[in-house]
Amino acid sequence: MPASAIIHVNASPRVRGLSRATIVAWLGDLVVREGGSRGEVSLTFVDTATMTDLNERYTGRSGTTDVLAFSQQEGEHPAPDPGLLGDVIVDVQQVRAQARDYGVTMHEEMLRVVAHGVLHLLGYDHVTPEEETRMRRAEQRCLRRFGRRHDPRCV
Repeated sequence: MPASAIIHVNASPRVRGLSRATIVAWLGDLVVREGGSRGEVSLTFVDTATMTDLNERYTGRSGTTDVLAFSQQEGEHPAPDPGLLGDVIVDVQQVRAQARDYGVTMHEEMLRVVAHGVLHLLGYDHVTPEEETRMRRAEQRCLRRFGRRHDPRCV
């Protein structure tokens, strides 16, 4: 892991071949390569019930989602340290279902979803078609660097 990235992972998502150490190393690389500087990210894996509660409470949308990203650099009172990027929350059950639906391995889908959340913390979004393309390309770069096959959803 690059010395300039600090990654906190609450637990392994229990995906074969995707250990806590692997996630920390991969995210450290992602933060430095895509963000261009140091950064600190907290990653938490939850179940669908927890994610549903978080999604409804913080976004006002009902049901679950695969990932939520809470930036510490946005809003009325951003963190005084620009290296404090924020928190990424991942619904492991939702990611498992998506992997089946998309015909990819759980490992691949988990990496894509985690990358998606971290990219949000780094300023990426997908409101417009152009932003969507930019984010999908960044996700694909992340997956390629980690030796995963091409995701057909990525442009």
